[in-house]
Amino acid sequence: MKYEAVAIDGVKVGPSPWWLQKKLLLAGHRPINNIVDVTNYVLHESGQPLHTFDADLLQGGKIVVRRAKSGEKILALDGKEYALSDAMLVIADQDRPVAIAGVMGGEATGTTEKTTRIILESATFHPVSVRKTARALNLASDSSQLFEKGLSPQATRAALARAVELVLKVAGGQVASAVYSFEAKPYAAPHFAFDPAKAQALMGVAVPAREMVGMLKRLGFGLEKQGKIYDVAVPYWRDRDIEGSRDFVEEIARLYGYANIPSVLPVGEAAPGAADPVIVWERRAKELLRGAGLSELYGMNFASDSELTKYGLDPESAVRLQNPLASDQALIRPSLIPSMLATVEANERRVREAALFEIGTVHHAQANNIPVQEVRLALGSYGASGEQGFKAIKGVLERLFREMGIREWKWDRPASVSAQWHPARTAQVVIGQEVVGQMGQIGPITSKNFGLEGEVVCADIAFEKLASHASRKQAYQPIPAFPEVKRDLAVIVDNRAAFADLVKKMKEASVLLRDVELFDLFRGQNIPAGKKSVAIHLTFRMDDRTLSSEEVDRELASVRRMLEQSFGGIIRA
Repeated sequence: MKYEAVAIDGVKVGPSPWWLQKKLLLAGHRPINNIVDVTNYVLHESGQPLHTFDADLLQGGKIVVRRAKSGEKILALDGKEYALSDAMLVIADQDRPVAIAGVMGGEATGTTEKTTRIILESATFHPVSVRKTARALNLASDSSQLFEKGLSPQATRAALARAVELVLKVAGGQVASAVYSFEAKPYAAPHFAFDPAKAQALMGVAVPAREMVGMLKRLGFGLEKQGKIYDVAVPYWRDRDIEGSRDFVEEIARLYGYANIPSVLPVGEAAPGAADPVIVWERRAKELLRGAGLSELYGMNFASDSELTKYGLDPESAVRLQNPLASDQALIRPSLIPSMLATVEANERRVREAALFEIGTVHHAQANNIPVQEVRLALGSYGASGEQGFKAIKGVLERLFREMGIREWKWDRPASVSAQWHPARTAQVVIGQEVVGQMGQIGPITSKNFGLEGEVVCADIAFEKLASHASRKQAYQPIPAFPEVKRDLAVIVDNRAAFADLVKKMKEASVLLRDVELFDLFRGQNIPAGKKSVAIHLTFRMDDRTLSSEEVDRELASVRRMLEQSFGGIIRA
């Protein structure tokens, strides 16, 4: 930090001359009075912000640079009062803050037509301090934007001298004090090494070293030769944008002329970039789902408190935005399903039947840490019955798994079902030993909360987990050389018997059983209560010879015994 100030007495505050007003108008500034106009003019001329105080309004006749006291307030030049904290730097007189350092001055000590004595200040402040103060107060100004980028402390004296010259010219008066100057630490110009040979290699042009040195000197850089390289001192007006020796090469190329540097195609092949597998599979999944007849949904990444409450989620557990775009977009959504249900509610009267999908990000809040981002896949179906929608979404997911090269998945009954889902029509998606999501009919309470007219079936899948099991590798499987033998079987089993368990046990009972296909499921007349009739196609085959009828009958008998013993099944056919 550096702070410089000087007192000027006998000024006459009034309108600026036309030449000064015209300059400010062209720069987008509204002329105020000759003193303020001078500071704005020098700001644009030199890039150094300045400020003036009415010396007679400074209590105690002094200026103090300090931290604000907790609870202090200041009425700024924009006419608004701001509450300050002890983390903010202020310019104060004996009793009160008179300016927010680097951001905006105070109205209490601003120059008016009655002002005859002024204190003209030129300073630099730490960029981070100014940025934090401006953000905390939600107050931005031309000065704060410059200070946030960083200004050289050596620029204050020249800007102050220029401002004094213009004040005396347009407002009269005389300098009444020496220049007061304070800096936190002595200024040291940045130094970097410059190697002409490396500069030539970077530019691809053989510019003579003497010519490059001359270019840098004309730009104000100080050079001292040390063997084959140079030690370069950066002038104060460039000490914020010159960050290393490569910046010297850019300056030389600019003066040499970019048009004079020949265009040469690079030699060799460009290394292919590594693609993010999640993004690759996301694109592929979107193609497959659109091809399956689903419409893609582009939902907002935001949600409202009421939307999450209707879905049974606590809004306080979600990530809340400090400056939301609208009151109904105050949260970052933790799930894709609420926005999908809101979309279904808005469209089911217009389009009576549809299937939707969305692949998007959700965020989960963490205490004292940044939120966790997750990519999820949501599917939805409405317009049909819950049973039909369940079968449709299940079929779409199974096709998606096959096309993504996922070999082993299964549907499992969850240990418990939350209120969002139907208690009897919900299943978990398990790949390997990992649960990657669930699907099912939306529960009646949630459906009522969203005002849904029909039965809606949704799926909520952790897409990143899904992608981790996906594979583009395809294994060749030769066409069977010997014919297969098909048999049909109908068996009555308990309602809770899962078809996947039936298939697993049947294949264990017969090593020749290659495929099991469900073709009918019946409950009702002639079927005991709590039971169901399952009709299936069984496919038997051997790879090295044709099966005889006797062998198939033995295998079928083995499957029947297993169904009777393990599931209490009653064979119908």
